[in-house]
Amino acid sequence: MLTNLLRDLIEGATDVGAGRRWLKNLSSTRIPVSLDWLSMLANALASRMANGPRAIVLTNGSPGLRMSATVDLFGTRLRSSAILRFDSVVLTSRTMRIGLALRDISLRLLDETTESPVATLIRSGVLDFSHPGALISRMPFRPPVLDGGENDLVWIDLAKAQVLTRRPYLAPLLSALLSILTIDEIDVVSQDLRINLRYFGEGLRPVSSALKRAFEGRVPI
Repeated sequence: MLTNLLRDLIEGATDVGAGRRWLKNLSSTRIPVSLDWLSMLANALASRMANGPRAIVLTNGSPGLRMSATVDLFGTRLRSSAILRFDSVVLTSRTMRIGLALRDISLRLLDETTESPVATLIRSGVLDFSHPGALISRMPFRPPVLDGGENDLVWIDLAKAQVLTRRPYLAPLLSALLSILTIDEIDVVSQDLRINLRYFGEGLRPVSSALKRAFEGRVPI
């Protein structure tokens, strides 16, 4: 890696194109995060929720991330699974929006003898999850963080997450952080979730504006 970096630097002294590529590589970092570790983290967080998902497992579902979990849906215990792909990631000082492509969604009864409206629907096979984005866009009382969707795409607006709306001082702090370190791509490689970080992806001017908003916000001590 060091040899390649030095070679690109030397080439950059005489070749403008190589120099630009070297600067681009220097301004970004790809960080792998173990899917096993993410599974443990997800289970630890979900355990604090009274009716949260259980037995969460994250694995490589090439070309995306396969997620499975045990959930309780209106008193009916199900094993759910889906493959999601990060179609678009825009995490900057001004926008915190993620587009997820969902496919291969399945719901399975953990107890086949269960009798409930949900169990009846699942056994009937009438539930169609081939266009989850369209389903979510038609939800009358969806959470604000779900910003709609179409076909198999679901859009998530993290700026509308309750943790930010209930704590107004967090939004400018997060905006300041994302002005310095943005995320513009997330994918799955082998047994890792790979996150592409870009330093000063918006330039330097937005950094000063974001920091000013952060310092003007009221942060509890």
